[in-house]
Parts: sequence; structure tokens; C-alpha cells
Amino acid sequence: MLRKLIFCPLAIILELLMVFLLPFPVLILNGLSRIMPSEKLCKACLNASEASARFWATANHFILVQLLGVKVHIKGLGNIMPGKNYFVIANHQSWIDILMLEEALLGHSGFSRYFIKKNLLHVPLAGWTCRALNFPYMYRFTKEHLAKHPEDKGKDVEITKRACQQLRGIYFKLNNFPEGTRLTAEKHKRQQSPFQNLLKPKSGGISYALQILHDQLDSIIDMTIYYHQPAPNIVQLFLGKVQEVTIVLHKLPLSSDLIGDYQNDPNFRAYFHQYMNTLWTRKDQLLTQLKRQNSLSMRIGKK
Repeated sequence: MLRKLIFCPLAIILELLMVFLLPFPVLILNGLSRIMPSEKLCKACLNASEASARFWATANHFILVQLLGVKVHIKGLGNIMPGKNYFVIANHQSWIDILMLEEALLGHSGFSRYFIKKNLLHVPLAGWTCRALNFPYMYRFTKEHLAKHPEDKGKDVEITKRACQQLRGIYFKLNNFPEGTRLTAEKHKRQQSPFQNLLKPKSGGISYALQILHDQLDSIIDMTIYYHQPAPNIVQLFLGKVQEVTIVLHKLPLSSDLIGDYQNDPNFRAYFHQYMNTLWTRKDQLLTQLKRQNSLSMRIGKK
């Protein structure tokens, strides 16, 4: 109790400081890189900007483990080689998942990137920081637009590819939550999900990301996040109520059969949809297994 009274407020203060102050060194260093007289100095500024972002992940490790006392069990990390770029897909239950993505691969991957909508890049501080860190953005023409302008077919992919060239030479991991939203009982029921512990995965965005960035990625990491209590929210985390988390990592090959035109090739779309459903079936079974193990451990602990 004394630990919570002292360390939880300290964790909140430190996290707020990072959230509000982190953008400034990233933005300043990125701005300086644009006016440096030599390529060497420019690259030094960009590397320092990237290091500032990685500091956030390191600081969060200290907050999670040392201040909040969260026990994070990571399985499968031995198969993840540092120095490679990865595409990470994970189940989504809580805003805390973003912190867990960083925690699980700390020291084994670069700073996280997410595909974001182009208009979000203009949001003060948050959007500017994403732009400075070269977050990739998706540029998609609607079916209505393509019906009126068939000559634009494929141009959105080329525009996005050119935008993603900014990531070339940068050490990163690209994260994606295929469910598209956080799991709740209401969403699970409304969706009539065939999975016991998951919502249905959305395949289109993942396929598009792989089509665009496959030549910059080494492999796929299938990450399963399991909280040993009902999925907590960010407030519960900083009140010290999150005690234990298990994260299981499976490294998967990024093979050529996963690269294709999801939007226009029905055969590839069916194949990729089946690929994602197979992954999600295995993930669902793993979560059921982890639940049983946790339930058994709790019963033994009470005896």
C-alpha cells in the first residue's frame, strides 16, 4: 500500500511529462536537420531525434516495472533478432496495449510506427511529431472516386509508396491491431465473432501495409497480449491495479505469397483473408490456454 501511495503518483507525473515534453526535442532536432550545412550533421540530428523517441519506450519500462510493479512475462523473445525491421500484429483490448507493444520488444526492435491518416499529420504536436518521425500514411482512393476517374487506379498505392520511402534506412517496427478497435463484450456480441476471445480481424489494411513496405521489413511478429485480470484501462494501470501480463511472440516469415493486390485481386483477397483467420484461430486458442493456466494458478495459490 505504501508503495502505491508513493510510486503511483510519481508514475503519473513522469508519464505526463513525457507525453507533453517528448515532442519538443523530436521536433527541434528534426528542424535542425533541415538547416545543417552537411549531410553528416543532418544525419546526426535525425539520429538524435530518433533516440529521443526511443527514450519514451525506455522510460515507460521504468514506469511499468519499477514504479507500478507490473510483472511482464515475455515468451518467444529469443527468436527476435535486434537490428531488423518487423511488422507486428497484436490483439487489442486496452490503450495499455500500446505500452505493452514497446515493452515486449524493448531492445529488440526500433521505435514503433503506425500507419496513420494523412490529415492527422497536421494535428499540432502529436501530428507534427508523427511527421517528424516519418510515420507512414495511407492514401486511398474511394470506389466512388475510381468509378469517376478510372485513370487514377493504382496511383494511391504509388503515392503511399513514395511517402514510405522516408522510412528507408530507419530502424523501426510497424504495428497494427487487425481487429481495428478494442475488444468489449458488446462489440463481440454485435459482431457475432466466431472467436471466443477476439473480434474478427480486418485483413485489408494489413495486406495494404505489406504491399507497400514489404521490401523494408524482415518478418512478421504475431504478438498475443494476455492480462491476468479483466482487460484494464489506463487509469487502473496508474492506480497500480495491473499486476501481471503475459506476452507471447511468434515470428512468422514474410513470404511472397502474402504480397498482392488485395483490393483488385479476388483470389488473393480470399487467400489473405484465410491466412488472417488461421492466425486468429491460433491466437484465440492460445488466449484460452493462458486463461486456463492463470485460473489454475489462482486456485492453487488460494489453497
